Amino acid sequence: LCAACLTTGWHFSHIKTIVYVYAANIGVYILFFCNQANVDLSAKEFNKGVLERFWMQANIPVSILAGCGMWCLYSFIAERWKVEKLHYLLGLVALLVGTHQIRRNLTSCELNNNFIMRDFGRNMLDAVPRNGVLLVQGDMPSIITTYLRYSENYRPDVDVVDQELIGFNWYKSMIGPRFNHYIFPYDREVYFKEIQRRREEKEPFSYNFLDVFDVHRMAGVALYVYPLEMREGDESWTEIYEIVPTSMVFEVRHKEDSYSIEEFLDIADQRLKFDTSHINCDSSLYPVRSWEHLIADKCGAQAFLPAIYAQVKFTEDETAYIKPHNRPLMIKIFNFYRHACDTLTVRLEDGTTKMLFKPDHNNYYGIMAYLLYQNYLSTEEFAEAGKYARVMNYQLETYMRRNDEGKDVKEDYKDIKSVLAGAMKQFPDLETNKDYDMVKLGI
Repeated sequence: LCAACLTTGWHFSHIKTIVYVYAANIGVYILFFCNQANVDLSAKEFNKGVLERFWMQANIPVSILAGCGMWCLYSFIAERWKVEKLHYLLGLVALLVGTHQIRRNLTSCELNNNFIMRDFGRNMLDAVPRNGVLLVQGDMPSIITTYLRYSENYRPDVDVVDQELIGFNWYKSMIGPRFNHYIFPYDREVYFKEIQRRREEKEPFSYNFLDVFDVHRMAGVALYVYPLEMREGDESWTEIYEIVPTSMVFEVRHKEDSYSIEEFLDIADQRLKFDTSHINCDSSLYPVRSWEHLIADKCGAQAFLPAIYAQVKFTEDETAYIKPHNRPLMIKIFNFYRHACDTLTVRLEDGTTKMLFKPDHNNYYGIMAYLLYQNYLSTEEFAEAGKYARVMNYQLETYMRRNDEGKDVKEDYKDIKSVLAGAMKQFPDLETNKDYDMVKLGI
C-alpha cells in the first residue's frame, strides 16, 4: 500500500503534499536512526529488542502512507475501469486484514494481567525511607519510577531524580519545581560552608557525584541510587562514600558513618522486602527481548546482594572465618543465603526444581558454607562441621553443573574439587547421614 501511494499519489494533487512530507519523514528518520543507533547487538539478545522498539516510531508515517495508498488504489481503479461500489470491496478487505491481525497478535499483546513493571517500580519506591531521594539511571528504572511517582502520585514524599540529566540547566528549570527534597549542587551555598573550607577556595565548581552526595549529607537528606553502577567515568565520590545494598535500592553512605556488618544485616533484614514470587522472578516466562525478562532476571541477584556484600566485607580479614567468636555473624550471613536460595528455588509441575538465580549465587552460598565448615572443624565440632559441609557440597556441585550447561569447553574447577574431596574424606557418609541434614537441598 505504501508503494502504491508513492507510485500513484503524485497523480492526485490534493494528497501530493502528504505523500512527499511523509516519505521524506521516513527517509530522514531511517538515516538519523542508522547513524545514531549504537546498541551492541552481539552483547545480549535483549539489545535486539531495544533496536526493534526504536523502529516503532517509523510505523506512524508508514501507516499514514498505507492509508493514502489504499485511497489511491481505490481512486485509480474506479476512474480507469469505472468499477461501481468498489469502496465496499476495499472496506471488506480492510476489515478482513484487521481482523486477521487481531486474531494473530492479540494473545501476545494481551498484558492485562502483567504487573511486573508496576511491582518493580513500587518495590523501588517503597525501599526509600520517608522524605528521601532516589537517583535513577537508565530507561527502565527512570521511566517506571517517574511514572509511578508523578503520574499515579505513588510515594509523593520521595523525589525521583534522573542522575544522567541533573547536570543540565534545563532540567533544573523544568523539573526542579517538582522536587521537595532534592538539592541541586548549584544551590550548594546554603549547605557547603564546611565543604568549601575543605576544598580550595579557587577551585571551580563542576557537577559530579561527590558534590551531589556532599550537599545531601550536609542537609540530612537520605539519598539512594539505582542501579548499583553510577555514571561511567565519575569516580569523584569513591574515596569518601560507599553504596550499600540495604534494600531494593542502594543507600549512599559516607565511610565515616559506615555500618558494621551486624548493623548492615539487621537493616537489610528490615528493608529488603519485595515480591520474589515465580511470576516476578522467572525470566523464562517472558520474551528474551522484553523489559519484563530483564526485570525478572535481576530478581535473584537482588535477593542475594546483602549476603554477598556482607561476605565480602567479612572476608577482608583473611583469618576471620577461623575464629570461633565470629560464628554468630557467619551464621547470620549464611541464613541470608539460605533464605534467598529457598525462596527462589521452585518445584515445577513435572516434579523438577528450578533455581531463579545465577550459578554464581550457588558458588557464593557454597563458599559461605565452606567457611563455617572450616570454623567448626578447627574446634573439632564434627557434627556441626558436617552439616555445613553437606550444604557446601551440594551448592558447589550445583554451581559446577549449572555453570557448565550449554558450554562446549568445560572448566576444570580444580580448587573446588579439591575442597569437596577433602570434605568427603573427612565425612565419608556426608551424603547419606541424616545427622547432617540442616536445610532442604533443592526442594
